[in-house]
Amino acid sequence: MAALVSARCAQHEKAAAVEVCIRCGTFLCSECLELFGDEPYCLRCLELVTRTPESARSVVAAALSGAAAWLGGVLFLFGTLQLAASRGTFFFGVAVPFLVPGLFGFALGRSERERLLRGEVPPRSAVYANAAVLLGTLDLALLVLALAGAAYGLLR
Repeated sequence: MAALVSARCAQHEKAAAVEVCIRCGTFLCSECLELFGDEPYCLRCLELVTRTPESARSVVAAALSGAAAWLGGVLFLFGTLQLAASRGTFFFGVAVPFLVPGLFGFALGRSERERLLRGEVPPRSAVYANAAVLLGTLDLALLVLALAGAAYGLLR
């Protein structure tokens, strides 16, 4: 910080520099300073840094939760139809393994949302992390219903 005593902002010549962009080295005043996590950036570099691809963990979490919700939901629907016709334990039992990966997606999505809050992953990952949590919640609800349906079918 001692090196910034006489430094001036690259955009506002009358303003004293308070930080230096860690990517390009531009002097920044308090108006130009952009923080990502704890790191100082100029606006141009912040846009470049946040344009990076989504976190792979967020994408995997959303894919796990989404695929599990879709497959488990379809099998759950067939189990419900079969239960209406006869004993529906088979399809309910088949639906459960497809819903369990969605719970892992839910946990991974929650973990990614926490990493987003700490600034450890690009902001674009938020869409995937939130989708994973939402779909994982749906998986949990379907899993509870499928287990209840299987128990009902066994008890009938």
